[in-house]
Amino acid sequence: GWNPHGRPVILNARKNTYTFETNGGSIIDSITDYTVGISYKPVKDGFIFVGWYDNPVLMGNPVELPYYSDKKTTLYARWLDPSHFEESEGLIKVDGVINGIGDCTDDVLFINSPVSSFAFNGCNTVKHVYFGEGATSIGNSSFQSCTSLITVTFASDISPNIGANAFGYSWGKDEFKVYVPEEKYEYYKNCTSENWQTYIVEAGKLYTY
Repeated sequence: GWNPHGRPVILNARKNTYTFETNGGSIIDSITDYTVGISYKPVKDGFIFVGWYDNPVLMGNPVELPYYSDKKTTLYARWLDPSHFEESEGLIKVDGVINGIGDCTDDVLFINSPVSSFAFNGCNTVKHVYFGEGATSIGNSSFQSCTSLITVTFASDISPNIGANAFGYSWGKDEFKVYVPEEKYEYYKNCTSENWQTYIVEAGKLYTY
């Protein structure tokens, strides 16, 4: 349901005091409310905010917002250094190229290697993908039919070689967004990948951070 202030309320929930450990990011004061809404997002110069975690070692996947818990009421921010970051574990790689989800069960993927065509085709667990400088190419239809995918973030200043229909059937969703470095927006905007202009640029799916 929804409370009179327009914030979602978990049925049978009670108000909790939530605190935020931003790990070097901007300070967010503690709140007492039914849920932590999507507006609670810190900033940190030179870093990308990945999400809130319910444990200080940032294990597992980030919490879903709006967030409610009676027990885990401290949230911890995870940041991504765009110049370098560790790649997700468990992915299938052949000769340095990713060609499958493998044993990885994370709903947030960190990719710092080239990706082959159809590598994640039909994967329904991945929600967010971060591409580092090592992801120099993304193959044709590599993330086609990833039904849960809602954000893609490019951390590299140089746009990779993006194959045709790389994010097929994802970009048709209203919530789907592609994030690129603010100072390199024009590079990504002018990407010549097939369908990129129609489904990413003209559809207003391209954002900066």
